[in-house]
Amino acid sequence: MKWCRLINAESEEERMLIEQDEYIREALKELEKISGDPKKRAEYDARDKAIKDYITELMEAEERGELRERKTMIQTMYNNGVPSQEISRITSLPLDNIEKIIESINKAGR
Repeated sequence: MKWCRLINAESEEERMLIEQDEYIREALKELEKISGDPKKRAEYDARDKAIKDYITELMEAEERGELRERKTMIQTMYNNGVPSQEISRITSLPLDNIEKIIESINKAGR
């Protein structure tokens, strides 16, 4: 919350009050160092990119797991005779996606 107040500070007096916070003051000092030193800035940018890449990898892994679960659920419904249209309604996936998944299930079963 203090960061938001600092960013939105309308007066120098308000900014100075917020900067009295030890953690904000230290972070601002670090930001000043980083922005003034090209090498530090490059290190910061590389670290920031690595963190963002890691988060993206985690999200993609989570999505793959969710997709695997959906495919298993679709396969179970299909094997139990549930029509494609009903599977589409239950899973909220487009019918053409359901049909492609069922087709891949049939190919894998051969």
